Amino acid sequence: MPLRLPKSLNKSMIFLILLTLLFSLSSSEPRAGRPPEVARIAIRATEIRPQAFKGRRAPGVPLRLVKAWRLDSDNVEFGGISALVPFRGGLLGVSDAGVLVETRPTPELANWFGQISPIPASCVRSTSKFDRDSESLAVDPAGSRYWLGLEYHNRICAVVPGGGAHFVAPKAMRKWPMTGGPEAMVRLADGRFLVFAERSHPPEATVPVLVLDRDPPDPPGGVTKARYRPPPESAPVDAAQLPDGRVLVLHRRFQLPFAFSAILSIGTLNLSARGASLQTQPITWLDAGLGADNWEALAVEDRGHGRATLWLANDNNFMLFEPNYLLRLEWGAPSPRQ
Repeated sequence: MPLRLPKSLNKSMIFLILLTLLFSLSSSEPRAGRPPEVARIAIRATEIRPQAFKGRRAPGVPLRLVKAWRLDSDNVEFGGISALVPFRGGLLGVSDAGVLVETRPTPELANWFGQISPIPASCVRSTSKFDRDSESLAVDPAGSRYWLGLEYHNRICAVVPGGGAHFVAPKAMRKWPMTGGPEAMVRLADGRFLVFAERSHPPEATVPVLVLDRDPPDPPGGVTKARYRPPPESAPVDAAQLPDGRVLVLHRRFQLPFAFSAILSIGTLNLSARGASLQTQPITWLDAGLGADNWEALAVEDRGHGRATLWLANDNNFMLFEPNYLLRLEWGAPSPRQ
């Protein structure tokens, strides 16, 4: 007789079940144990034709994909990037195994150098994979501090590189799903933070968003609650700010049996006496060819005069058959700063 799934089994549950099955084919088992040591690593960067990453963009959007690479390393801790930020002239990423990866893309070379390190021990309760599960990342412009969003316990940890780290568990995040947030986070140019849950509990068409008026662990910070409506059947997975002040939100869409696609949207954060609101419009879709992947990480570098470089990375969940990709896109529309 045919297999029939219960009607009460929603898509999120099915997604988690499929991921559990696929983890048996992954190379991530060592990551369930002790965190890695700090280590320099070599990254092989194989350039791929941008045309292989198929998708589309809305008319008039000044965004184009200019470079793409497959990234490999002999270090088993490399991969699974969940968030990405510009950092000290390069890129800093974090994986859902709680591993920080720092590198400087060098297009003219086939071998890049990088460094891996564990997230600070003071950010987590234990060394378990669940406690180290890091899904979001924000940074100040000088690279003197960065912030990690830890999904399982709904914490935000502030880190001073080479210094200390301390965390906060905002009351407004306590009822967020255990595996649903803080999935995306961005430090805005004015010092405020946007923090997105991946989904609502119970499931709704909107997801919770917090606007924090300062560094999350610095009391007494002001917190404004908001709701955000992602594109249908999509979830916010990362966010960044353009030089003109508008916010980009990267969304992941999952469809059965096991198909990923991504939507990049743009919008403006509005604050008033009545609260906060963020409404976005989709501008780019990655949904075919190599573009149909689990894109989770977005970073924006200000190039001046309203231009920016966007970096996109996928989370390959450390699957043996799933490559790590890095895309470089150029945004080229000067506009008045908002």
